[in-house]
Amino acid sequence: MLEQLFKRNLNHHRNAPLLKERVEYLNYLSINNATEFRLKLIEGYLLRATELLRLQDRRMVTVEEIEAAAVK
Repeated sequence: MLEQLFKRNLNHHRNAPLLKERVEYLNYLSINNATEFRLKLIEGYLLRATELLRLQDRRMVTVEEIEAAAVK
């Protein structure tokens, strides 16, 4: 999925945390007729969220962490 969406910066997307979960979500959106533009936009948001929230694995995220990330 990522190979189809990103010709540049592919390694950045592949090496980011929660790859399996991000790809599964993009596949779900694709099956439900999301456009390529929308998939790229959402993957960008997902990638940024994993960075801001310092997610490496699945874990509970607090409301405070989400609010702080939203401000950034």
